[in-house]
Amino acid sequence: MTTYHRAVAAQLAVLLLVIGAAPLFAQSTATIVGVVRDSGGVLPGATVTVRNVDTGLTRSVPTGGDGAFRFPALPVGPYEIRAELSGFRTSVRSGVRLQVGQEAVLDMVLELGSIQETVTVTGEAPLVETTTSALGAVVTAAEIASLPLEGRNYIGLTMMQPGVSESRTISNSAYPGTWFSSSGAPPRSNGYSLDGADMRNGTGVTTSSVTGQTLGLDGIQEYRVLTNAFPAEYGGVMGSQTVMVSKAGINQFQGSVFQYHRDRNLEAANYFDDPGTRTEFSRNNYGGSFGGPIRRNRFFFHGTIEYARVRRGTTNIANTLPAAAHVDGGLVPRIHPAIKPLVDLYPLPNAPGDRYTFVFTQPASDLYGQVRLDANLSKNSTMFGRYTVTDGDITAPTTFPGYPTHAETRNRFLTLSENHIFSPTVVSTTRVSNSRPDAHYTADYPGQLLTDPRYNFLPGEAMGVISIGGVTDLGPSANFPRAFGGKEYTASNDTNVSAGRSSWKFGVRVNRVEQFVQQAFSRGGQASFANVTAFLQGLPNFTRAPSPGSFNSKTLTFTSVGVYAQNDFRASDRLTLNLGLRYEPQTRYKEKFGRESAIRNILTDAQATLGPLFKNNTLDNISPRLGFAWDVRGNGKTAVKGAAARLYDLGNMATPLVQAVAGTPPFSSLSRVNNAPFTVPFELPAEGSPQALRIIDYNLAAPNMWHYNVSVERELFANIALTVAYAGSRGVHLIRTAEGNPRMPSQTLPDGRPFWTGQEPRLSPYWNTVELKVADSSSKYNSLQLRLNQRLSRGLQFQNSLTWAKATDNYSTFSNTDTGGAEGQTSDYPFDRDRDWAPMPTDVRLNYRFNLVYRLPDAFKPGSVAGALLNTWQVATIVQATSGQPFTPGLMTNRSRSGQLGGQAGLDRPDLIPGVRPEDVTTGVSRGCGNIKAGTPVGTADLWFDPCAFTIPQLGTLGNAPRNAFRLPGYSRVDLSFMKMIPLRGSVRTELRVDVFNVLNRVNLGLPDRTVYGALANVENPLVTAGLITSADAARQAQLSVRLSF
Repeated sequence: MTTYHRAVAAQLAVLLLVIGAAPLFAQSTATIVGVVRDSGGVLPGATVTVRNVDTGLTRSVPTGGDGAFRFPALPVGPYEIRAELSGFRTSVRSGVRLQVGQEAVLDMVLELGSIQETVTVTGEAPLVETTTSALGAVVTAAEIASLPLEGRNYIGLTMMQPGVSESRTISNSAYPGTWFSSSGAPPRSNGYSLDGADMRNGTGVTTSSVTGQTLGLDGIQEYRVLTNAFPAEYGGVMGSQTVMVSKAGINQFQGSVFQYHRDRNLEAANYFDDPGTRTEFSRNNYGGSFGGPIRRNRFFFHGTIEYARVRRGTTNIANTLPAAAHVDGGLVPRIHPAIKPLVDLYPLPNAPGDRYTFVFTQPASDLYGQVRLDANLSKNSTMFGRYTVTDGDITAPTTFPGYPTHAETRNRFLTLSENHIFSPTVVSTTRVSNSRPDAHYTADYPGQLLTDPRYNFLPGEAMGVISIGGVTDLGPSANFPRAFGGKEYTASNDTNVSAGRSSWKFGVRVNRVEQFVQQAFSRGGQASFANVTAFLQGLPNFTRAPSPGSFNSKTLTFTSVGVYAQNDFRASDRLTLNLGLRYEPQTRYKEKFGRESAIRNILTDAQATLGPLFKNNTLDNISPRLGFAWDVRGNGKTAVKGAAARLYDLGNMATPLVQAVAGTPPFSSLSRVNNAPFTVPFELPAEGSPQALRIIDYNLAAPNMWHYNVSVERELFANIALTVAYAGSRGVHLIRTAEGNPRMPSQTLPDGRPFWTGQEPRLSPYWNTVELKVADSSSKYNSLQLRLNQRLSRGLQFQNSLTWAKATDNYSTFSNTDTGGAEGQTSDYPFDRDRDWAPMPTDVRLNYRFNLVYRLPDAFKPGSVAGALLNTWQVATIVQATSGQPFTPGLMTNRSRSGQLGGQAGLDRPDLIPGVRPEDVTTGVSRGCGNIKAGTPVGTADLWFDPCAFTIPQLGTLGNAPRNAFRLPGYSRVDLSFMKMIPLRGSVRTELRVDVFNVLNRVNLGLPDRTVYGALANVENPLVTAGLITSADAARQAQLSVRLSF
């Protein structure tokens, strides 16, 4: 067997070794292309050699008949390029640093002379990429190391890119990590890869641990964020691709040890802290990294370890029962006997407005470790392996004392990769990886709630959740205990083939996913009341609990196969066409233990059918990619580009789909009783009564989205470039939550409004309310994106970005998590989808970001006292300013009597008073009503919007307040960093650093309570919580750090 055949056999063996998981992600390498010329034209037959300065890796190719050369799949880092041809002087270009995903165009010019003579030119690759058409940007090593990142969370740098809008209503919720929308895609539709392997956590959405932090800054070399119309080698998601590269060892030993410290003496008081009190706070983050050669130019290693320990005291604000509610004759003549023990669980108010405040010290910790080994096995073969592990744990308060929640995660990631050069024109990379993210959540209960039957809504179960209009929910999370986990295996191959003017790339990826979810779904029961009076009288809107015998955990498995072909065709010396096609089907979801069933037709099926959860919706997942890049003048300084791509969502749906099928009989279902007297334990529906369901549409379609963009890039000055782009998207078959078994209104009123009596039967007599996951939503996104950046030059680099965008949909939110509580989980009226066409929850109209790193020039003589004090300083800053996200005001009860999701609180909307514009509701002063005085300022934490701008709709009708027409507080912040570098000996230096976050101490308010009225009567006072904000982002904080580097 020849060497060639052995190499092919080895790669095929590796490819078939594992069938795996993450259905996305491509290379984490770079490419060099160019043409060799002399004064008269192109030079075929010249030898071009590239050498990685750090590791000694060397590759050579001859130029083709058109003088062109190409080096695909190069590791990122510094390079030297050499061009040689007999009769010409050797040309050498040094100082070139390749970035991840970059295609650097580096033309070489040879002069007549002896080949022994060398002409050396030093200079970076051109700023403008003239051969690629996708929108995106690189986060450089200097930015990662130097910018002030709160929590040292490098994913925060993704928010710096045009087209990316953070969803702060979700990011500040109980779901950890940074959630964001890219190019108008849902927040669940973003991919993260490290060295080509999936890095998402157990939720399938972010990379963080359960604490919300993403450690490992010292283990990341750099990363690229692709935001619109990326090439065919990328798949699996329809939002963005964050492609990260881990740090590798080089021919020099390098390392560092560090500590970062914050405490309460270095921070200002939070806006909601009690005056004159200081809550506990300390954060210590320390670790180190070390790497270098095992054998020079052949074998290398790099390792990183990091630990963070946080103790944060938070002032928690809850709305509790009025003092008068605790006694008979206070608010009602007599408290219902079953309610009396529950009343005693609420603490008496200790702050104005029937509020209760308490301080909770929240402990959290994170541990991160990573090791990477690299080997240059031969001139034609390189290999690396990397293992990353992260642990996190946190104990957090709930709304009242006594119900803390505990969460812990362990995420493990393993990657092995081999890069092989079969010939100067054929380069292949084979990769296998394994990802194992796990998360577990539990809750504590006061002892009596476990054993005292007065509190056991369900026999043998601890007390569940009590919801009262105008009062903060009492009890642990309705979904605890819960767990997310999975095993993901991936095997892939990417092969680059250069053929004349075409550069082909072919790939295949086989993926295996096993996704586990356990979620309690009101395990202890849940009772909802319109207001305090209804609670004291024992008159709930509904009670809800799992049906007896329900089994609320699922383990879903599937396999996907993604194949693609990408051709970058040089139509001329100045025009490149990017043409690609990807096909990415997957097997149907299967439940590992056979707990599979489906309601195939809600209207006609009286029972579930055992078998597939839903039809395979992916067999038509054909994804074309089209683009062009035109080097306008042929000098590499101005490029006009355009691209379009059809993208699909795949495996990241697994976790929410598992949650959905946990409510499908015969394995599980929900029991719900509306408007019945309250009892303990709950009186569940009799056997044979219609059950409430949480299911998936059996004919679920495949979510997909078209991306498209047109851009102009121009190098304005040396090292400064401007990009002006239009970027848009159109999403179809997006998954949403719907009422799958609605009530038809009994009549239409003369003004066109539907009307319900509350006695209308549901469309199917066999089932009660049905929470249905269905793929019938659409979205639109249009944006103008501006980016001005300077590459590191003379110690200065910066990036400015501005996005002016509009994102609309007709409800494409999978669950309440996706809205962050800013709107209801689903539409208030299922029969008119156009009624819901409005801004998406992630719609941020204006988004400005700026970051800068500047190494101040040394103004004094080295070695002098002044030089020691005033030389070697660096300053860095991040500036953020965004407009607010939208929200929708709601009602506590099902005023319309439509029965949507069983009359879920917050779905029905109030009426907007005629003549009041939505933008006026959050500005100016209140018109006054109930306990709100006329002239009370709105747009404040106490009253963000004017409840008096709304009225209660006629009973049986829908309110006219438009969806998502009202805006939440905007966000702005300035972070600043100062660093002093102290050279010690040789390459050893100490860095002393001060980071100041939110240096201007701006109050960035959280989400207001959007529920306006209890809506039991035609006229009521607004709820005391309406428009109230009880949370804010962190106040000014300083961080001190020291680092020893060598």
